[in-house]
Amino acid sequence: MGEPFAGLSFDPNDPQKLVTTRLVNGKAQLFIVDVMQKSISQLSSTKAQEETPFWAGNGRIYFSADYDGIFNIYSIKPDKSDCLRHTNTATGFFPHI
Repeated sequence: MGEPFAGLSFDPNDPQKLVTTRLVNGKAQLFIVDVMQKSISQLSSTKAQEETPFWAGNGRIYFSADYDGIFNIYSIKPDKSDCLRHTNTATGFFPHI
């Protein structure tokens, strides 16, 4: 059995690609799906929860993650480079999509 997908967001520049979350060992992780290539690749592999992905027009994928134990907003390029932190809250932050 496969793990469920949630939180789909299509690449605005290529609607054949999307980012989604999938449960891996009980943790939500980010994956990129290429519909035409029939492929799926994990965007990152951490022990953190990565949720609510949004593929923005600037090419970056924005999401919430608890890398330090508190959810904040991050973004990453689809090639898995340049992960940036955008918020620093004490109580957690989730985007409203």
